[in-house]
Amino acid sequence: MRRKPFLFISVIAVLAALLFGTASCSGPVPSPTPAGSPEPTQDVEVITAANLALGRPASGSDTYTEDVYADFAFDGDLTTKWAPKDQSNTFLEVELNGEQTVNSVVVYLSGTPKAYSLRYYHAGEWYDLYGTYTVFDENISLILRKRYDFENVTAEKLRISVDEGHICVAEMEAYCLSDDERKITYSAKNDYLAEDFFEKQAELGLIARLTNKMFMTDTAALSTDGAFERSDRFVLQNGIWNKTLDERKVFLTSLTHTAQNETDWQLRVGLGGQIYSVSGGFGQAVPSQKLKQEWIDSVMQATAISYTKHNPDSNQTTCLLLQSGSYLTNQDEVGTTFYSPMLACGGNDERKAYATVSWMQQAYGVNVNRSDLLVYTQIRDIGMGAAEVTYTYCNFGSGTYEDLSVPWNTVRLSALPDHVLGKTGGGYAKKNSTWAQAVNLSDTGGWAAAVQDASNAQSMALALVFGKNPVKKLGAREQWSDAIYSYGVQDEELVQNVVSRFKLQPGDVFSYKFYIVVGKLGETATLAAKLADKVEYGFKNFTTDDADRIAYYLKYDEETQQNVVVTNAENGTPLFYTYAQPISGSLPLFLMRDKETGKLFMTTEPYAYGAEEEFANPYETSDPKYVRYLGKKTVSVNKERVEYLALLGFVMQGSEIGTDGAYSTIAERVNDESFFPGIGALDRSVVVLTE
Repeated sequence: MRRKPFLFISVIAVLAALLFGTASCSGPVPSPTPAGSPEPTQDVEVITAANLALGRPASGSDTYTEDVYADFAFDGDLTTKWAPKDQSNTFLEVELNGEQTVNSVVVYLSGTPKAYSLRYYHAGEWYDLYGTYTVFDENISLILRKRYDFENVTAEKLRISVDEGHICVAEMEAYCLSDDERKITYSAKNDYLAEDFFEKQAELGLIARLTNKMFMTDTAALSTDGAFERSDRFVLQNGIWNKTLDERKVFLTSLTHTAQNETDWQLRVGLGGQIYSVSGGFGQAVPSQKLKQEWIDSVMQATAISYTKHNPDSNQTTCLLLQSGSYLTNQDEVGTTFYSPMLACGGNDERKAYATVSWMQQAYGVNVNRSDLLVYTQIRDIGMGAAEVTYTYCNFGSGTYEDLSVPWNTVRLSALPDHVLGKTGGGYAKKNSTWAQAVNLSDTGGWAAAVQDASNAQSMALALVFGKNPVKKLGAREQWSDAIYSYGVQDEELVQNVVSRFKLQPGDVFSYKFYIVVGKLGETATLAAKLADKVEYGFKNFTTDDADRIAYYLKYDEETQQNVVVTNAENGTPLFYTYAQPISGSLPLFLMRDKETGKLFMTTEPYAYGAEEEFANPYETSDPKYVRYLGKKTVSVNKERVEYLALLGFVMQGSEIGTDGAYSTIAERVNDESFFPGIGALDRSVVVLTE
């Protein structure tokens, strides 16, 4: 993958920078009730835990008069206060009693601050808790009480920093509350993920049906050791990312294997389906992230390149598709990354598995080439520190993709500085990982590993098991070149890229199963060598006769005031059926929301309401490339208007109709044009089964 340079800009530091301690909170200890007569603008709840800031040494950037010292903000008395002389760039801080575990801060404010932030100090550095908070009600009467709850942080000092406006702090309190006492819920906060996305996913219940038959055969569990847990609750990690980034914006779910030994691991799945966090006995293996590329490039993911379309002369003529999403441009703000639209996701705890379906994106966003690949991902805990990962690509477009990364991966050198490669005859050898080296998979032992110390078999390792590429021909389809493992060090990262060389042609569905193994190097090497023979890959072919069907029923939606489709059979006779698996000649049917109207709608056009603009041909008329881009237009996702809610299955183009039932156009079945507006070029001609 081409590495994109990044530009650092100053931004509001956000929650991902938090360092949380492992210390638990002590039992509740009553704190003094603030004295004084002023009544807050809202009722004051009773917090019985000890106020860790009460009576502690304090200081401020300046003081307006003698009767508004910094100490007055920590004296338990609401009739006293701290007030700075300056109108902006001021601060108030308190020194705690050594290292303290804090997860809640309460501030009693007066004055008219436009913007302020809460910060904490630990191990020689200041970190923001919630970034800058804007007060919208400027007519504050008496005292405004604000409470902030967050995951545990280990703090030696706390600070409130004012960027703009005058502030008076009557009291600032700090607590370590129990889980029951905290008022905290976390969910994914990507700007382009619908607030009701998970609700729609649960309502439609499509993930099991869409992914049935889409992956390779499950690998038998290696052992029953340890426990597997999947959690949609976000928990802050220990200061591992670039401290200006907010991990909540990428988080989808976490998968954890716990055996209370060196094989323990946790994988975190991002909104595009990428694995953006891998932690184990070695700490965090994924790099700390570069600004403008956060959790897009330095992750584990599926990628695809169409060499017939790819032209690296400009970003807009490339054809590099990423599972994770698109890079930010220099004009974009950090934290506004567009992750690949998630179309279905869900877990199967019995199988210790989690699956996603997402629409892959052009790496550089606005492009003359459309993105026409779906990627299905399944992650399974199979025991002994191993996770089985399967990527299934679905090409619903007209282009061919020659290189499929299965996977692209990066490793943090500070955690795992050495690199070893499995040998064909067994064992492994340390590799000098200078940039851009490659070896055929058939010339390896089928695996490689990032290691703490390659000379010590007891050191921790993270192995990637990609197989030996034993099958170079699948039916009539043959690799155009040997599959390769490329690797090298760049920007303090080990880059690993496993490239399959089967061409993904229009209508193709291709699946590749590989493994991740966590543990001590010696044991990991032994297990990786065994798993190398279990790596599988191949094409999947579905027909109208053997593909599953998904029934949809008509229902009037009171909220949007339109007729929509649901999967609940209680709504009468099925209106139509889609195919759960992609069939040659079929198109994915998407469920989206128009944010301008609030209406739901169906379409086969993933770029619904997206912009098409004339491409400024950069070539001279004498250049052979001039004709290639003559009259071309760029396409882009309308991130501000469209929300992606679900993949409803696959529908047929009229020319590809099978003989397995009665067909009708969607327009004939759905009589509400707000729900099926026909905005896609093929929307009016695609057909669905009616019986």
